[in-house]
Amino acid sequence: MGEIRGRGLLAGIQLVVDKKTRQLPDPAAKWAPKVAAQARELGLIIRPLPSVSTLAVSPPLIISVDQIDYLVESIVKSLEVLE
Repeated sequence: MGEIRGRGLLAGIQLVVDKKTRQLPDPAAKWAPKVAAQARELGLIIRPLPSVSTLAVSPPLIISVDQIDYLVESIVKSLEVLE
């Protein structure tokens, strides 16, 4: 992850090749769609923004603390698809 930005419950998680330089991956590698597909397998719907290598996260306003924990854990597990 290169940068996580957000406002309220909306967040964008940018995927980068190198944290220090914030180099984006080749769009042909389709990192964001791969991670989003893996997240879907875990029951989490996140939107891939492939052109900027970003995952868009927008949970419902009624999300519980336990569900937020699951959301974060699922995203971390989903990133393993890139290893």
